[in-house]
Amino acid sequence: MFKYAIIFLLVIVLCGCFLAFDRIVYSKEIDPTGNYTAIVSYEAYLSFVAMSPGSSGDKAGFVKIINNNGDNLGEMPVEMLQLSRVMWSKNGARVPMIGEWDFKKGTCYYWSKDGSTKILC
Repeated sequence: MFKYAIIFLLVIVLCGCFLAFDRIVYSKEIDPTGNYTAIVSYEAYLSFVAMSPGSSGDKAGFVKIINNNGDNLGEMPVEMLQLSRVMWSKNGARVPMIGEWDFKKGTCYYWSKDGSTKILC
């Protein structure tokens, strides 16, 4: 009986770990042409980290753009969700001071934290 209780507790802990690192969608934005969608998300465990009231936008997160077929065109990290504003252009999109996507070339890059290195998505 004790053996089954231990196994049950391990299964619960493992399930909790998987759920804690799942992503929660913070916002979605469709481009003006309706062909692309920017999805801003953060890891679920950040919901349990104590923050000041009104500071939910201070969480670290990710910006991903998908096309109408659901293909991932690249994802980049953002240090704060409030910095994840996507600016659409004719041939791509960018997150100011973070990185950009070029839909025609099929490229995506973002800058390293110190701003010295271009990192491909």
